[in-house]
Amino acid sequence: MKHEKILTNQLKLLYGVPRFDIEVSLKCNINCIMCPRDKITRSISIMSEELMDMLPQWLPDIESDVFFCGLGEPLLNRYLHHCIKRFSSRKNRVGITSNALLLTPE
Repeated sequence: MKHEKILTNQLKLLYGVPRFDIEVSLKCNINCIMCPRDKITRSISIMSEELMDMLPQWLPDIESDVFFCGLGEPLLNRYLHHCIKRFSSRKNRVGITSNALLLTPE
């Protein structure tokens, strides 16, 4: 029974709506004890505006989930709102994973 449930869940992922996780920032505004960012050997940077402009061309224009997340804080990327707007105008559902410390009522 347990194996059937696992298989069913795996098939839902395989044949379900595609999900794209995009890391637009490896920089972060906090230092969580459980975060492995200090072990990363690539440069701690923020995705450029030019690369973010290319993203919608690289991903298929189909119903899909596009999430801005990763080991960094997406809200540190000042171009994020442009990219969210571009994906939102397509067949994509857009989400973000954030520590929310940079959000304000405004």
